[in-house]
Amino acid sequence: FGSRPNQLARVMGYGQYHSSNKGPIAANWDRRLARAILDAAAKNDEGLASIALQQGASPSAATPDGVSALHIAAASGSAGVLRLLVSAQASLESEYGGTTPLDVAISEHQGACVLAILALGGDLVLEPLRQAPMELWRDCLHDCLAACRAPAELEDVELVRAVLSLRGPEELGDEGIWPSETYRETVQAQEARRALFLAVTRRWFGGAAVLLIVRANADRRDPKCHRTALELAEALLDADVAATLRAHGAQSYFNPGHAEWALCVSAIRTDIRCVRHWAQQAQPDWREPPPSLRCTPLMYAAAEGHFKTVKVLVEAKACAALEDAEGRTPADLARLRGHFKLANWLEFLGNKQLRDGTVSPDSLRPGPWEPPPGWVQDGTETREVPQPHVSVPEEDWEVGEKYLTVTIISAVGLQAGFMNFSNDPFVRVRVGSQVMRTTTKEGTSSPVWNEPLEFENPVTGREVVVCTIFDEDTSGFGDPMLLGRNEYRPKQFLRQLLRGEVITLEQSIGGLAVEDANTTLTVSLGMSRVKPSATDAGTSPANPTSGGMTSLATAKPAAPGGQSGGAAAGGAFL
Repeated sequence: FGSRPNQLARVMGYGQYHSSNKGPIAANWDRRLARAILDAAAKNDEGLASIALQQGASPSAATPDGVSALHIAAASGSAGVLRLLVSAQASLESEYGGTTPLDVAISEHQGACVLAILALGGDLVLEPLRQAPMELWRDCLHDCLAACRAPAELEDVELVRAVLSLRGPEELGDEGIWPSETYRETVQAQEARRALFLAVTRRWFGGAAVLLIVRANADRRDPKCHRTALELAEALLDADVAATLRAHGAQSYFNPGHAEWALCVSAIRTDIRCVRHWAQQAQPDWREPPPSLRCTPLMYAAAEGHFKTVKVLVEAKACAALEDAEGRTPADLARLRGHFKLANWLEFLGNKQLRDGTVSPDSLRPGPWEPPPGWVQDGTETREVPQPHVSVPEEDWEVGEKYLTVTIISAVGLQAGFMNFSNDPFVRVRVGSQVMRTTTKEGTSSPVWNEPLEFENPVTGREVVVCTIFDEDTSGFGDPMLLGRNEYRPKQFLRQLLRGEVITLEQSIGGLAVEDANTTLTVSLGMSRVKPSATDAGTSPANPTSGGMTSLATAKPAAPGGQSGGAAAGGAFL
């Protein structure tokens, strides 16, 4: 459309011309107004959207692929445009590929759009969440908290209260109801506690305040580390969040070893400011209590590979020869995660400390743990959540850097994309920032590739393998059409992969316009010790062009609070 003033002028011209004409020319103006609405949704341009709607644009406008303006607004974080579309009677129940605008907003972590949809849709969007998977419900809650304003506003409080009151299927009884009201309250209290810890970690001031107003108990302790949200805020040296917690009645009693636990949390997060602060107060060789692996702060820092943190701890007289509950030294943990230079230096330092008599060989392994005087802990929670931790190698695991190989084997039952009259599928695979693709198989709905795609980045255990299937437009006139998408998490099979096993997975393809369990994609995951080169056979760089919903990702901002340090390894906190 050119510059924004030209956009607005042209849109007003479309409306004036459209009002006095009918037939093919008017239909052309309809398409241009629809394009203006889609453009406004992608760019969060409320002025353009408002004028286009006034000139007769349809609030239900969609791309040729069927992606509605509401879906684009939800994916782009255009909360203002989304409100305009809904006020003009756009339906929040509209679907693309089986996903609603709320699903899209949650998947893209657009908290402002999630709050707007919940406020506008009411029970219409809340009821489906009641039966949604628990992970989707949690993502919805966390996105709401990330977008809550500070100081807390009544509308945000009521929306978070409504989301917390929803029932996840994992807590339903045989008859689809809560086993008991007490049980329901317990589950909601523990979910509020987990959300509060996350809000503290990511500095969501408004979200933390809203949770405390709604129902979160500021003194509820994490069942793993037995610490409160206030202890976590103090460990992160976050005075503002700590003041918010105290203002809502959080007690200032800390379990023994607070400075040492705070040093562990700081080492995991590689927060050098906090490490320097707590290293002056803490005993550097303190071990975390069970159910952790009795790691020291130096072990956590070594596993993260952060040399500055390791150096500060060594200067504070931390011992590099100590072992965790499974007999691994800081050097072993660093080497396991691929930090070889750091591992060699720590191994040299540990051997030197043993020769100098700094540490006794009899005290390398952790002894039995007894709760110290004054130790307070809550009971276990109703349902445990898997906790991120340093991967534990077995004796037959190879040590060293590993590289992921994703082999695209075959697909079954694919349907040709919109306006593509033949099926010419290919698969684009993304692992982190690296993207590769298979060759295109022309004229088949059940392609067989058997193409290994070897990725150059060392495996960390946090990867998500995203396989997106497209239908190539072999005519060359259009972009590839999105057919479906699957995600795989190698962490679920990390033990087998590190042993050299190959994991083959056959799954139904997600994101289809019409869900079909018989439409499947088969892939295999494996690891190797040889770093692939860019010219390896069987690999090809991905085409940067995309079609369908993938085009929405181009304007996607980062997920709120997306830092990886929010959960501590080995039991620091959930």
